[in-house]
Amino acid sequence: MQMLFTAMLILVPAPPVDNSEPKGVAPTVRFVTWEGGNLMMQTTVTVRVPYTETVTQVVNGQQVPVTITKVRAALKTVKSTTHGNYLGYDLDGKKIDEKIWKKALEKGATVIIAGNDELPDIGYRKLFKEGILILVPYPSDPTVPTPPPISQ
Repeated sequence: MQMLFTAMLILVPAPPVDNSEPKGVAPTVRFVTWEGGNLMMQTTVTVRVPYTETVTQVVNGQQVPVTITKVRAALKTVKSTTHGNYLGYDLDGKKIDEKIWKKALEKGATVIIAGNDELPDIGYRKLFKEGILILVPYPSDPTVPTPPPISQ
């Protein structure tokens, strides 16, 4: 009996594994609040911060203090405001009523912001936990802010 069961396991095909890369523009993740008809977005970015340091170097056989400039990485929160011209979706791609998602954002929440005018590819969406809101700008809306640069 055990041999028959083992044989049946071998004959059952494994479910397909999707190792393909996500398609399209990658979304960003931001903390957003809905205030007075606008979306207030907070994004954490990495910036390069210069600082000076005094070191001792040997110059012409003598130890001399020299000030040098170095750069270190730091995290910075960038705030921006934009209008509410977005469509709301859940992770399955089902549209959420505008009044509902705006009400949910009054206290603030972490959301996915689409990188273009389309719902992010399922390859990106499957990275997130159920219950997160996806905001997609209305098509061809030039006032939607682009993500801040990674470094300055």
